[in-house]
Amino acid sequence: MRLKEKISNIRKDLAIMKLVDIKPNYKALAEKHGLAQRTVKKYDKGYEGKSKIRNKKSDLDKYKDEIELKFNTTTSKISSIFRYFEAKYGDIGTYGNFRHYCIKNNLVKERKSNIAHPRYETTAGEQLQFDWVEDLSLISRHGEVFQFNVFSAILGYSRLHCFVYSKYKTRVDV
Repeated sequence: MRLKEKISNIRKDLAIMKLVDIKPNYKALAEKHGLAQRTVKKYDKGYEGKSKIRNKKSDLDKYKDEIELKFNTTTSKISSIFRYFEAKYGDIGTYGNFRHYCIKNNLVKERKSNIAHPRYETTAGEQLQFDWVEDLSLISRHGEVFQFNVFSAILGYSRLHCFVYSKYKTRVDV
């Protein structure tokens, strides 16, 4: 028999004894239901069980306004805002607790749902998309800085990528 059932049965027996105006025998009731005498006495004195809701303040309450401001002024996700506060204030708890606090206090803005985009198919040789990857810098082990650009092209039909080095961005390079 589960504990909840035992306690329910004890409450019923105690209620019957009160109706008949009989003083309960805690030891006999404890043996009958397989519990301790103190437990039976506690329920006879009016114990209702532990509260289901804790009214404990969160350690994050002191940052609530700042957290809300971050959510309202940026498009950042919970994880990046958590990392920001962790770096700024040190130990603010775990990510799970931070996330739960933000959701519970309605600090998280609802985002637009990502609707899947249907794939745009083209026939072979019909479409080429290109772009520049601009102003890349590489530093050699000798400390020399190399500035360059990369021409990026993607074929629409095969999704083949092509990257070409270019020192400048001119029409001739395209």
